[in-house]
Amino acid sequence: MRRVNNSIIIGLILCISIVSCIKPERDNEYDPNNPCKASVKGAVFGYDGRPIHNANVGLFTDGELKAEIRTDPSGKFMIEEIDPGIYDFEIKASGYMLYADSAESLWAGREMDSAFFYLEELYFDFEEPPAGTIEPYTFDIVLGTWAVVDVPDWDKAYAGFMEISDDEAIVFLEDKDFGNCYVDVKINFLSSSTGNPGAFLLVKFQDPGNFYWIGIGPDYIKMYKREAWNHFMLYEDHSITVHPNQWYELRVEIDGNVYDVELADVATQGLVTEFNISDAGWNSGKFGFYCMNWDGIGFTTDALFDDLYIDTRPQ
Repeated sequence: MRRVNNSIIIGLILCISIVSCIKPERDNEYDPNNPCKASVKGAVFGYDGRPIHNANVGLFTDGELKAEIRTDPSGKFMIEEIDPGIYDFEIKASGYMLYADSAESLWAGREMDSAFFYLEELYFDFEEPPAGTIEPYTFDIVLGTWAVVDVPDWDKAYAGFMEISDDEAIVFLEDKDFGNCYVDVKINFLSSSTGNPGAFLLVKFQDPGNFYWIGIGPDYIKMYKREAWNHFMLYEDHSITVHPNQWYELRVEIDGNVYDVELADVATQGLVTEFNISDAGWNSGKFGFYCMNWDGIGFTTDALFDDLYIDTRPQ
């Protein structure tokens, strides 16, 4: 009896494996038991095109997580040996809204090598860092005292305290410049404040001497421009009443040099006031929070900020 050459046997096995991938037994390219698996390779980027490190990329079928991986420092990822099927992508990254892309077909043997995702909506709810965190992810303090705090009946928020020695409290999102976009934030100035307090959203922040600020106090909503440390009043309305220890939502849509502003009561969802301002200033800048007091040294401002949302897509 002749001996069969080992190389021939190995060759036959390889051929059988290849055929089973190309033409599976059940002849169904979406059969999860198909021996020929799929793979996905891609990257995750922020709104400005910069790669996002440590973003979580998940693959789901019927709401069940089937595979997940974290992006590397260049924002890239690869998931191999995926059972064939129809998958939903979910991308999670600190400081961004959940990104969901549904119904992607990963048939047997598919090598998807261009799965690029752009996260254009930023969101900070301050729930992930523990209470006491001074500078949550990507925030940078300029002046004053800031920390994540537990708020009764509200979960967590970012608290700013204007200390007497500082005259004002400033924190901003580091390394993130914004031009046209929509932004909203919830603000609550506390009854522990004294004098004539104000809690504001910073807009197009360049440095401590150059930025816009839009915000509220006990009986007003104002928009100021600080340029070369000089102050210019752009809008002021004292016909409203803003209650301490109550949440308000400040909404700002920026289109070039035009600012559409709304203030709403969070509890009732009622619109408190709105205005529109045009000012030829900076094309872009950072967002942040600001506390100050109009009565000068000797008085303080204590305020809460939460649910900062920024949408960089065209409005």
